[in-house]
Amino acid sequence: MFDGQTAYIVTLSLTAVVTTGLIVLAWQRRHMTGAYALMALAVALVVWGITEALEGAARDVATMVIISKLSYFGIASVPPLWLVFAIQRTGSRGWISRRALLLLALPSAVMLPLGLTNEWHGLVWAELSLAELDDFSLLEPTHGPAFWVFAAYAYTMIFAATYLLVRVALRSLRGDRAQAIVLIVSVLVPSAASLMHVLGLPPLVYIDLTPLIFSISALIVGWMLLRLDSLHNLPVAHRTIIENMEDGVLVVDLSSTIIDANSAAARLLGWPNEALAGERLITVLIDHPEVRQLYQELTAPGSDQRRDETLLGRDKVETFVELSVLDLSAIDGNTVGQVIVIRDITERKQAQVQAARRMAELTALRQIDQLISSTLEVQVVLENALDSALRMTGADAGFISLSEDKHQVIVHTSDGYPLPLVGKHLAAADGITGRVIRNQRPEFVVNVRADPDYVADRMATRSQMVVPLVVHDRLVGLLTLEADDPQRFIEGGYEFVRLLAGHIAAAVDNARLYTMTQNQLSKLEELYVQVSELEKLKTDMIRLASHDLRNPLGTMVICLDLMASEEDKLTPEHRRHLDLLIRLTHQIERLVNEILSSERYQQQGMQQDVDIQSLVCRVLVEHDDSLRDKLLVLRTDLPAEPVLVLGDESQLREALANLMSNAIKYTPEGGQVRVSLKTVRDVVVFNVADTGYGIPQEMQERLFQPFYRAISQKTQRIDGTGLGLSLVKSIIERHRGRVHFHSVYGEGSTFGFDLPLASAEPSQVDTARQMDR
Repeated sequence: MFDGQTAYIVTLSLTAVVTTGLIVLAWQRRHMTGAYALMALAVALVVWGITEALEGAARDVATMVIISKLSYFGIASVPPLWLVFAIQRTGSRGWISRRALLLLALPSAVMLPLGLTNEWHGLVWAELSLAELDDFSLLEPTHGPAFWVFAAYAYTMIFAATYLLVRVALRSLRGDRAQAIVLIVSVLVPSAASLMHVLGLPPLVYIDLTPLIFSISALIVGWMLLRLDSLHNLPVAHRTIIENMEDGVLVVDLSSTIIDANSAAARLLGWPNEALAGERLITVLIDHPEVRQLYQELTAPGSDQRRDETLLGRDKVETFVELSVLDLSAIDGNTVGQVIVIRDITERKQAQVQAARRMAELTALRQIDQLISSTLEVQVVLENALDSALRMTGADAGFISLSEDKHQVIVHTSDGYPLPLVGKHLAAADGITGRVIRNQRPEFVVNVRADPDYVADRMATRSQMVVPLVVHDRLVGLLTLEADDPQRFIEGGYEFVRLLAGHIAAAVDNARLYTMTQNQLSKLEELYVQVSELEKLKTDMIRLASHDLRNPLGTMVICLDLMASEEDKLTPEHRRHLDLLIRLTHQIERLVNEILSSERYQQQGMQQDVDIQSLVCRVLVEHDDSLRDKLLVLRTDLPAEPVLVLGDESQLREALANLMSNAIKYTPEGGQVRVSLKTVRDVVVFNVADTGYGIPQEMQERLFQPFYRAISQKTQRIDGTGLGLSLVKSIIERHRGRVHFHSVYGEGSTFGFDLPLASAEPSQVDTARQMDR
């Protein structure tokens, strides 16, 4: 007779058999996460189900007690194994450590020996009785304290596992959420049935359906494993990686079915986020053949490249993406799926494009600089500059104007204008160019037809750029470019043209300055030729005049001397006129000699060492009679050794004689003349000081000008030509020396010069002079 107890036993037996198949299935899927825990759980459920079936089939209490004890092998193992499965399934290994998990499994390990030895302590059940129902005979235990402690522990473990699954379910995408809900129901239903039985709640007061319901739940999990093949899909990947990534992420299995995706991937691919899971990858990428092609190349057999870039075209918006493919491997190393990462690299590509463009512009500027700086001819610079600007921007036409007499005049144009523009004046009040002239700011008009100021030189022009050529805040010209396409200059780079204009402005300004300098140089050369001719004429005239004067002067001197020798035949008045003629004749003779000396000294060179100490001594001897005639006292301070300078001896003697003669001439009788020569480092210094009349302060500035004489009331009767000091200055400066003087009117004067020693270097001479100051 097939009664209820028999049905109960058969159901448990069949469930155990089916659950055994779950063990086989879990073993076949052992590379998937949680498979080993599920396999161990299935073993525990099989043990629990078989022992419950055997207990129901037993006819005596003793056998039932033995079988009930054996059932604790399954009962004690289910709670910790279920928690381990939940932890692995949800990826919560960081939630609890392995040591803590072993401690949590300790109550189950203790419960098993307690159940087997209950007769000794009665901690699991105090007593057992046989409950007779309509067609059931089952043990009815009176539970002891160890049982209730284990029950609390078991339900805590089960509810902890439930918490993990619920948390994952709330954070998962659609596919994962369905799996998690099924797992939650699989946990809660047997847990509720077990709790009802333990608490004695109807209808499960005597019948414990927990192993049956747990086995059914395990079978559901197995079905998911077999049919959905989704046990390997780890929700933790979604939680800790996918959901928090800005990059698009797709997780696909071996059949290229998307089992997880994030919102970034949906956004990039243009799909609703909730619609991606469960779709085939080829379907999702149907609108993106370039991405599909790249994915196939990256995953092709033998390909060692797992990352590359492509253009994701979508509604005229260029989006550059980087595709990375990562294999998901199981414990045994077999590939179970792939993670596809889609990274939006548009900004990076744009930055690279901008950097490359900037580099190209800088290179072009350098080449343009070399081109327009290779010549200083204005017209060539203009041609090169305009050609470069047209080429770099893609403009269809253009011209350059330059500032001429406060006007802008077009000086060079490209082809493409119907009428000649060279020579045309650009008015500051007309057109876009006029605005640039007034404001000196560049203008970029994308659509000239919409600009009320536009003046058309070409009917085809749609876009125009006018950039001022400015150097040092000075407008030197305009660069005007025109394009037939309104978008041409946007692509060509407005900022580049502005930068280019600065280089063109500098090149044009340099070329114009060069042209101006060349013109001035030509004028200077012409002037130099004229001056040289005048100088030659002057020299010739001086020589001619001096030569023509010296002959008659010589004759006049002879005649006058003869007349003076006939003194007894002359009246006093004739004698006075004769003395005047003799004095004037000698003055003219000295003037001629000084002019010839000055001219001769300007033409001669300096090629020998001169002992200036010996030269000074000779000059003093030459003026000894003059000193005695005026009763002057001579004091000298001269070195005993020779002092050598590089120069011309006759010129230096002339300079010394002039200074000595002036000192004697402008010192009254009974005065004093002091002559000194000393060496200061690399310079020799000569001075002649007198106690004469001195020179008024207002006359001192012009002392060394040719033919200038500082005549005062006391010196107006002294003869002179005004050439002596200018001759001294010319000689000394030709010898790399300097003339100096100091004079106080009424007290006397000091005149002198310094010359570099023959052995001195120019730099040493300059240092010595600065220190001497």
